[in-house]
Amino acid sequence: MDCLRGWSSLLSLAVPTCVSVCLEWWWYEFMIMLCGLLVNPKATIASMGILIQTTSLVYVFPSSLSLGVSTRVGNELGANRPAKARISMIVSLVCAVALGLLAMLFTSLMRHQWGRFFTSDAEILELTAVALPIAGLCELGNCPQTTGCGVLRGSARPTIGANINLGSFYLNRLDVEAKRAKELTNTSSATTNNTSILPISSSKPEALTNSTIKPNLEEKFCIDDELVKSTSLETEPLISPKRTVH
Repeated sequence: MDCLRGWSSLLSLAVPTCVSVCLEWWWYEFMIMLCGLLVNPKATIASMGILIQTTSLVYVFPSSLSLGVSTRVGNELGANRPAKARISMIVSLVCAVALGLLAMLFTSLMRHQWGRFFTSDAEILELTAVALPIAGLCELGNCPQTTGCGVLRGSARPTIGANINLGSFYLNRLDVEAKRAKELTNTSSATTNNTSILPISSSKPEALTNSTIKPNLEEKFCIDDELVKSTSLETEPLISPKRTVH
Protein backbone atom coordinates (compact mmCIF):
# COMPACT_ATOMS: atom_id res chain seq x y z
CA MET A 1 0.00 0.00 0.00
CA ASP A 2 2.99 2.31 0.25
CA CYS A 3 3.01 2.66 -3.56
CA LEU A 4 -0.38 4.38 -3.40
CA ARG A 5 0.74 7.05 -0.97
CA GLY A 6 1.99 10.48 -1.92
CA TRP A 7 0.23 10.60 -5.29
CA SER A 8 -1.94 13.55 -4.32
CA SER A 9 1.02 15.82 -3.62
CA LEU A 10 2.79 14.62 -6.78
CA LEU A 11 -0.25 15.20 -8.99
CA SER A 12 -0.86 18.61 -7.43
CA LEU A 13 2.54 19.63 -8.82
CA ALA A 14 2.60 17.61 -12.05
CA VAL A 15 -0.84 18.43 -13.45
CA PRO A 16 -0.59 22.24 -13.22
CA THR A 17 2.92 22.08 -14.68
CA CYS A 18 1.69 20.03 -17.63
CA VAL A 19 -1.31 22.30 -18.13
CA SER A 20 0.91 25.38 -18.02
CA VAL A 21 3.10 24.11 -20.87
CA CYS A 22 0.19 22.69 -22.89
CA LEU A 23 -1.81 25.93 -22.70
CA GLU A 24 1.08 27.78 -24.30
CA TRP A 25 1.54 25.36 -27.19
CA TRP A 26 -2.16 24.79 -27.76
CA TRP A 27 -2.51 28.50 -28.40
CA TYR A 28 -0.36 28.20 -31.53
CA GLU A 29 -2.53 25.34 -32.78
CA PHE A 30 -5.62 27.50 -32.30
CA MET A 31 -3.89 30.24 -34.28
CA ILE A 32 -3.40 27.88 -37.22
CA MET A 33 -7.10 27.02 -37.22
CA LEU A 34 -8.08 30.70 -37.02
CA CYS A 35 -5.80 31.48 -39.97
CA GLY A 36 -8.18 29.42 -42.10
CA LEU A 37 -10.83 32.12 -41.58
CA LEU A 38 -8.77 34.88 -43.20
CA VAL A 39 -8.98 36.10 -46.80
CA ASN A 40 -6.23 33.88 -48.22
CA PRO A 41 -6.06 30.85 -45.91
CA LYS A 42 -3.38 28.98 -47.86
CA ALA A 43 -0.86 31.80 -47.61
CA THR A 44 -1.71 32.68 -44.01
CA ILE A 45 -1.49 29.08 -42.78
CA ALA A 46 1.84 28.63 -44.57
CA SER A 47 3.14 31.85 -43.03
CA MET A 48 1.88 30.75 -39.61
CA GLY A 49 3.81 27.50 -40.01
CA ILE A 50 7.01 29.48 -40.57
CA LEU A 51 6.26 31.61 -37.52
CA ILE A 52 5.70 28.52 -35.35
CA GLN A 53 9.02 27.05 -36.46
CA THR A 54 10.72 30.35 -35.64
CA THR A 55 9.02 30.55 -32.25
CA SER A 56 10.05 26.96 -31.51
CA LEU A 57 13.65 27.86 -32.28
CA VAL A 58 13.55 30.93 -30.07
CA TYR A 59 11.63 29.11 -27.31
CA VAL A 60 14.48 26.63 -26.76
CA PHE A 61 16.54 29.24 -24.88
CA PRO A 62 13.98 30.54 -22.34
CA SER A 63 12.66 26.99 -21.87
CA SER A 64 16.15 25.73 -20.99
CA LEU A 65 16.60 28.69 -18.66
CA SER A 66 13.25 27.90 -17.08
CA LEU A 67 14.22 24.29 -16.40
CA GLY A 68 17.55 25.35 -14.93
CA VAL A 69 16.15 28.02 -12.64
CA SER A 70 13.37 25.68 -11.51
CA THR A 71 15.92 23.17 -10.29
CA ARG A 72 18.13 25.86 -8.80
CA VAL A 73 15.33 27.58 -6.88
CA GLY A 74 14.01 24.23 -5.63
CA ASN A 75 17.43 23.20 -4.34
CA GLU A 76 18.04 26.53 -2.62
CA LEU A 77 14.65 26.52 -0.96
CA GLY A 78 15.12 22.90 0.08
CA ALA A 79 18.44 23.85 1.67
CA ASN A 80 16.68 26.70 3.54
CA ARG A 81 18.53 29.41 1.61
CA PRO A 82 15.76 31.71 0.34
CA ALA A 83 18.14 34.62 -0.24
CA LYS A 84 20.14 32.61 -2.80
CA ALA A 85 16.90 31.41 -4.37
CA ARG A 86 15.88 35.04 -4.77
CA ILE A 87 19.22 35.90 -6.39
CA SER A 88 18.82 32.98 -8.79
CA MET A 89 15.37 34.22 -9.71
CA ILE A 90 16.60 37.77 -10.40
CA VAL A 91 19.54 36.59 -12.51
CA SER A 92 17.32 34.27 -14.55
CA LEU A 93 14.79 37.03 -15.24
CA VAL A 94 17.54 39.41 -16.36
CA CYS A 95 18.85 36.71 -18.71
CA ALA A 96 15.31 36.15 -19.97
CA VAL A 97 14.89 39.85 -20.80
CA ALA A 98 18.21 39.75 -22.68
CA LEU A 99 17.01 36.68 -24.61
CA GLY A 100 13.80 38.51 -25.50
CA LEU A 101 15.78 41.48 -26.84
CA LEU A 102 17.99 39.17 -28.89
CA ALA A 103 14.92 37.38 -30.28
CA MET A 104 13.31 40.67 -31.28
CA LEU A 105 16.55 41.82 -32.89
CA PHE A 106 16.90 38.55 -34.78
CA THR A 107 13.35 38.54 -36.14
CA SER A 108 13.54 42.21 -37.12
CA LEU A 109 16.84 41.92 -38.97
CA MET A 110 16.04 38.59 -40.65
CA ARG A 111 12.41 39.29 -41.59
CA HIS A 112 13.14 39.48 -45.33
CA GLN A 113 15.65 36.61 -45.45
CA TRP A 114 14.30 34.09 -42.93
CA GLY A 115 11.26 33.04 -44.96
CA ARG A 116 13.42 32.17 -47.98
CA PHE A 117 14.73 29.15 -46.08
CA PHE A 118 11.21 27.68 -46.24
CA THR A 119 9.58 28.89 -49.47
CA SER A 120 9.96 31.14 -52.50
CA ASP A 121 6.31 32.19 -52.75
CA ALA A 122 6.12 35.99 -52.84
CA GLU A 123 2.84 36.29 -50.93
CA ILE A 124 3.97 34.00 -48.11
CA LEU A 125 7.28 35.83 -47.87
CA GLU A 126 5.47 39.17 -47.62
CA LEU A 127 3.19 37.94 -44.82
CA THR A 128 6.15 36.42 -42.98
CA ALA A 129 8.16 39.62 -43.26
CA VAL A 130 5.27 41.59 -41.75
CA ALA A 131 4.59 39.15 -38.91
CA LEU A 132 8.15 38.31 -37.82
CA PRO A 133 8.86 41.64 -36.04
CA ILE A 134 5.53 41.28 -34.20
CA ALA A 135 6.49 37.77 -33.11
CA GLY A 136 9.85 39.10 -31.93
CA LEU A 137 8.10 41.83 -29.96
CA CYS A 138 5.95 39.18 -28.26
CA GLU A 139 9.12 37.38 -27.16
CA LEU A 140 9.95 40.38 -24.95
CA GLY A 141 7.13 39.22 -22.70
CA ASN A 142 7.19 35.53 -23.54
CA CYS A 143 10.78 34.87 -22.46
CA PRO A 144 10.42 36.37 -18.94
CA GLN A 145 7.01 34.72 -18.62
CA THR A 146 8.44 31.27 -19.45
CA THR A 147 11.32 31.78 -17.02
CA GLY A 148 8.95 33.05 -14.34
CA CYS A 149 6.88 29.89 -14.68
CA GLY A 150 10.07 27.92 -13.99
CA VAL A 151 10.61 29.92 -10.82
CA LEU A 152 7.05 29.13 -9.74
CA ARG A 153 7.57 25.44 -10.42
CA GLY A 154 10.73 25.46 -8.31
CA SER A 155 8.87 27.09 -5.46
CA ALA A 156 6.06 24.48 -5.65
CA ARG A 157 3.49 26.95 -7.04
CA PRO A 158 2.83 25.72 -10.61
CA THR A 159 -0.89 26.54 -10.37
CA ILE A 160 -0.08 30.25 -10.49
CA GLY A 161 1.94 29.70 -13.68
CA ALA A 162 -0.95 27.83 -15.28
CA ASN A 163 -3.31 30.68 -14.42
CA ILE A 164 -0.84 33.19 -15.89
CA ASN A 165 -0.66 31.26 -19.16
CA LEU A 166 -4.43 30.94 -19.29
CA GLY A 167 -4.95 34.65 -18.78
CA SER A 168 -2.12 35.90 -20.99
CA PHE A 169 -2.65 33.61 -23.98
CA TYR A 170 -6.40 32.97 -24.05
CA LEU A 171 -8.11 35.84 -22.25
CA ASN A 172 -5.87 38.65 -23.44
CA ARG A 173 -3.69 37.69 -26.39
CA LEU A 174 -6.30 35.66 -28.26
CA ASP A 175 -8.77 38.53 -28.14
CA VAL A 176 -6.18 41.01 -29.42
CA GLU A 177 -5.10 38.69 -32.25
CA ALA A 178 -8.72 38.01 -33.27
CA LYS A 179 -9.50 41.74 -33.47
CA ARG A 180 -6.32 42.40 -35.44
CA ALA A 181 -7.07 39.56 -37.86
CA LYS A 182 -10.60 40.88 -38.35
CA GLU A 183 -9.25 44.35 -39.18
CA LEU A 184 -6.79 42.90 -41.67
CA THR A 185 -9.54 40.80 -43.24
CA ASN A 186 -11.86 43.79 -43.65
CA THR A 187 -9.05 45.87 -45.12
CA SER A 188 -8.08 43.15 -47.59
CA SER A 189 -11.68 42.54 -48.68
CA ALA A 190 -12.28 46.27 -49.15
CA THR A 191 -9.15 46.54 -51.24
CA THR A 192 -10.22 43.59 -53.37
CA ASN A 193 -13.69 45.07 -53.95
CA ASN A 194 -12.27 48.46 -54.89
CA THR A 195 -9.89 46.98 -57.42
CA SER A 196 -12.52 44.71 -58.96
CA ILE A 197 -15.04 47.51 -59.62
CA LEU A 198 -14.30 49.84 -62.52
CA PRO A 199 -14.75 53.56 -61.87
CA ILE A 200 -17.80 55.10 -63.51
CA SER A 201 -17.58 58.67 -64.71
CA SER A 202 -20.59 60.93 -64.33
CA SER A 203 -19.76 63.04 -67.35
CA LYS A 204 -20.06 61.62 -70.84
CA PRO A 205 -16.79 61.46 -72.74
CA GLU A 206 -16.49 63.52 -75.88
CA ALA A 207 -15.52 60.50 -77.96
CA LEU A 208 -18.93 58.89 -77.45
CA THR A 209 -21.15 61.72 -78.66
CA ASN A 210 -23.82 61.28 -81.29
CA SER A 211 -21.79 63.11 -83.93
CA THR A 212 -19.06 60.49 -83.78
CA ILE A 213 -21.33 57.48 -83.38
CA LYS A 214 -23.49 58.18 -86.44
CA PRO A 215 -20.66 58.17 -89.04
CA ASN A 216 -19.35 54.96 -87.58
CA LEU A 217 -22.78 53.35 -87.81
CA GLU A 218 -23.24 54.58 -91.39
CA GLU A 219 -19.86 53.22 -92.43
CA LYS A 220 -20.74 49.90 -90.79
CA PHE A 221 -24.08 49.70 -92.58
CA CYS A 222 -22.44 50.53 -95.94
CA ILE A 223 -19.85 47.82 -95.43
CA ASP A 224 -22.55 45.34 -94.44
CA ASP A 225 -24.62 46.18 -97.56
CA GLU A 226 -21.62 45.67 -99.82
CA LEU A 227 -20.92 42.32 -98.17
CA VAL A 228 -24.53 41.24 -98.60
CA LYS A 229 -24.52 42.21 -102.30
CA SER A 230 -21.26 40.44 -103.00
CA THR A 231 -22.35 37.29 -101.24
CA SER A 232 -25.76 37.31 -102.93
CA LEU A 233 -24.11 37.60 -106.38
CA GLU A 234 -21.81 34.75 -105.64
CA THR A 235 -24.43 32.43 -104.21
CA GLU A 236 -27.41 33.29 -106.45
CA PRO A 237 -26.39 31.11 -109.45
CA LEU A 238 -25.91 28.20 -107.12
CA ILE A 239 -29.18 28.56 -105.26
CA SER A 240 -31.63 29.45 -108.05
CA PRO A 241 -30.96 27.44 -111.28
CA LYS A 242 -32.19 28.78 -114.63
CA ARG A 243 -35.54 27.57 -115.86
CA THR A 244 -35.87 26.44 -119.45
CA VAL A 245 -38.90 27.66 -121.37
CA HIS A 246 -40.61 25.02 -123.53
